[in-house]
Amino acid sequence: MHPELVPFAPRAAYSRRDFVVTTLAGGFAAAVLPVSAQTITTDSKGLTAGEVKVTVKDGEMPAYRAMPEGGKNLPVVLVVQEIFGVHEHIKDVCRRFAKAGYLAIAPELYARQGDASKISDVATLVKDIVGKVPDEQVMSDLDATAAWAAKNGGDTARMAVTGFCWGGRIVWMYAAHNPKLKAGVAWYGGLIRPAAPLTPRHPIDIAATLKVPVLGLYGGADTGIPNDTVEKMQAALKAAGSASEIHLYADTPHGFHADDRPTYRKEQAEDGWKRLLTWFKKNGAAEEQDKHRNGIGRRAGFDVLERRRQQRIKFGLIGAEGRTLGGGVKKEKPGQHAARLQQFGHPHRPGGAHGAGQGAHEGSLINQVVIARL
Repeated sequence: MHPELVPFAPRAAYSRRDFVVTTLAGGFAAAVLPVSAQTITTDSKGLTAGEVKVTVKDGEMPAYRAMPEGGKNLPVVLVVQEIFGVHEHIKDVCRRFAKAGYLAIAPELYARQGDASKISDVATLVKDIVGKVPDEQVMSDLDATAAWAAKNGGDTARMAVTGFCWGGRIVWMYAAHNPKLKAGVAWYGGLIRPAAPLTPRHPIDIAATLKVPVLGLYGGADTGIPNDTVEKMQAALKAAGSASEIHLYADTPHGFHADDRPTYRKEQAEDGWKRLLTWFKKNGAAEEQDKHRNGIGRRAGFDVLERRRQQRIKFGLIGAEGRTLGGGVKKEKPGQHAARLQQFGHPHRPGGAHGAGQGAHEGSLINQVVIARL
C-alpha cells in the first residue's frame, strides 16, 4: 500500500490506552530494509543525542533528541516521522539539525498504537498502527514535546516543525493548531482527502485560515499525491493571501528525501534541505546572529582566543603563563621578526613584491596575534 493511501484504511475508534512502545527501537524499520548504499550517516560528535521521555497527558512518550553539546536557548525543530516511526533515518535527520545549531526532537507518535519498526509489510503497518492514530492525539503530543523542549535547552519562541510523508501532512495540521510556531516545512504530505473520524480535516481545509508560513516540498511524479491536488492547495493558499508556498520538483517520486531507500533523489533532497534552512531563517526559526547567547557560540569564541594565545606564545610575545614579555610587544632588531616567521614555517620571502610590503605585512600579522590580554 502506498503511504499516501493511509486515510483510506479502516480506522478504529480512538480510546485512551497504555503505551505499547516505551523505548525507541534501534536501527532502521523493518519495512525499509535492506537500506540503500547511499544512506547518509551523521555522527554525534559535539552533540548531545539520544532518547528522552516526554510527559504527555496519559503517561510518558519516548522521543529522540539531538542538540549541540552544552547549548542553551537553541531554536527548536519538531521532527515528525514517516509512517515507519522514529527509526534511524529520522534520528539522523535530528542530528543534521543539531549540527546546524538546533534542538531537534522527534517524538514517537505511534507509541500507544504499536511498534512500527517491527512490521515489514507496509499494508499491515498502515492497517494495524498508522491508521489508528488520531489527529487529536498527535496535536496534543506535539504540544507536550514543545513544552519538553522549552524546559531542556530550547527556545520555543523560535520553533519550527518539519515532517515527511505521514508527517508532512501533520506539519500542515500542526501549523494550523499552534499559531506560535514560526515556520513549517512539509515534505510530500497528503493535502486533499475525505474526512474521517480520526482525521476530520486535512490541509486543504485549513488553507484559508493558516497563519504560520509553511513551505511544501513535493514530487511531480508522486503517485500517491496527484499534481492536481498540489495545484488546488497552491490555489487555495494564493486565494487566502497566505505566506505559505509549495515547490514541486518535476519527475520526482514520493520519499525523495529518504536517503535510506531507492526513492532518494540527491539533487532534490539537498535543494529541499537548503530551502528548509532558508525558510526557517527567513521566518525567525533559526539561531540568533549573536551566537554567544548559547554554549556553542561561547565555546567557539574561547577556541579562537586559545588559538591566538598559543600563537602569541609561539612568536615569543607572551610567556606560557600568559604574561606579556617585556611589558608589551617584544621589541626586535631589524630582520628578527622575519627570521621568526621563517622559523615557524611562514612563507616569508624578502625582496620583490612581497618584500616591498614587508612592513605592512608584519604589522598585519602582529594585529592578528597581539590581542587584548587573556
